[in-house]
Amino acid sequence: MRNKTLFYMGLILTLIGGGALYNSLFLENYFAFSNLWPLFLLLPGLYMEIDYFSNHKKRDPGVLIPGGFLTLTGLYFLINEFMPFRDSITYPVFILILGIAILQYYIVKPRDRGLLVISIALILFGSFLIYAQLIGG
Repeated sequence: MRNKTLFYMGLILTLIGGGALYNSLFLENYFAFSNLWPLFLLLPGLYMEIDYFSNHKKRDPGVLIPGGFLTLTGLYFLINEFMPFRDSITYPVFILILGIAILQYYIVKPRDRGLLVISIALILFGSFLIYAQLIGG
């Protein structure tokens, strides 16, 4: 089972290397460090997610909350580097991301209904704040 995790991490590193090669050959700045710093958040989160789902019988599902939070936060900032959002929606997005990470944990281990209530409340509250920031100006 450990080989699956190593395979996916090798695939991710190969894609990063391909991006660096593209940057060198075509002299574009898409794959510069100033644009790709969110990978330092995204890759550890993806590692936690892939490691859990490839070995879920031996792993604690509690790793899904920080893994989901790091993955979604890194993805948000990576997308934000290439298609900038308003700065005013950044903190509500963190609330939404935390709700999604807790919901992911609840889906895998549905024993505590309190987690479901908290995750849905965070998702709704974050969505409302994003909507208010976009409509409010």
